Amino acid sequence: MDDSLFEASNLDITGISKGKGTQGVMKKWGFKGQGASHGNSKAHRLAGGMGGCQDPGRVTIGKKQAGVMGGQQKTIKNLKVVEVDKERRLIFVQGSVMGNRNSIVSVRKSFGHGAGHCGYQHPKVTKVTFERKA
Repeated sequence: MDDSLFEASNLDITGISKGKGTQGVMKKWGFKGQGASHGNSKAHRLAGGMGGCQDPGRVTIGKKQAGVMGGQQKTIKNLKVVEVDKERRLIFVQGSVMGNRNSIVSVRKSFGHGAGHCGYQHPKVTKVTFERKA
């Protein structure tokens, strides 16, 4: 771990999000679903219409549909450093960190407050372990 991370006030942490497997549109995208009565037959959690008929004759690219959820690389930006333990080489941050317990994440200094960073440096890969409190 780079010692300059111990002096940083904000960090960007990148990890692989927890995989949820194949999910429907209600869980994946927050769709409302359909009514439970008045002739609706086994379509309560389905997406509904996908697009036009003969014109355009296809489903629009980027349409929100059911599919695999999670398991993607995500970066949480500007996490505030709460405490630093240099002896055990631990950094405590306020906020969520992507991934399962004992997963590998990369930690780097935050260079900005919005989208895009000036002075980008390649992150140092670090293994962070999470311990349960009894």
